[in-house]
Amino acid sequence: MCRKNIISIGIYLFLLVQTIPNVWADEKKYFDFKPNNPILINNNDTQIEFLYQLNNIPLNRFRVKPFSENGSISINSENNQHITRYTNWSESPTLLNNYLIQITGMDTSNTKIWFLIQDSKTGKVFSTPKRTIYNGDLYDKYLERINENINIRANNGKIIR
Repeated sequence: MCRKNIISIGIYLFLLVQTIPNVWADEKKYFDFKPNNPILINNNDTQIEFLYQLNNIPLNRFRVKPFSENGSISINSENNQHITRYTNWSESPTLLNNYLIQITGMDTSNTKIWFLIQDSKTGKVFSTPKRTIYNGDLYDKYLERINENINIRANNGKIIR
């Protein structure tokens, strides 16, 4: 009886040890991104770079979707399709090092963007950290107003254009 218990405990420990590395490997997946420029102009393409650690898992196993708190963000895929948060996972692009993204309808001075990445084999979804981007359209208008005020003051209150 004691010998059977020892064998059972040994099998249990062996199976436990075999599953632990898989749990640790899953924990070590890492996804992040950085925009080429944190100031985006509505309807203009901007490049982003993906940063990741995948533990030797092939890139084509992961699919990507963009998200934004304000405005609509899309990935411009290889075949000129605009991939949004509403695109099916099966139609989303596979993970690449770089993407062109476009944001439209951003009417605030800044917003947060992030990406969800799905492992197509396991179905598990990962999220990048949220990054703040700024609305270049509003900042351009702000700079124009500043320059106009400087010109008015420099010309003793007379508007010269």
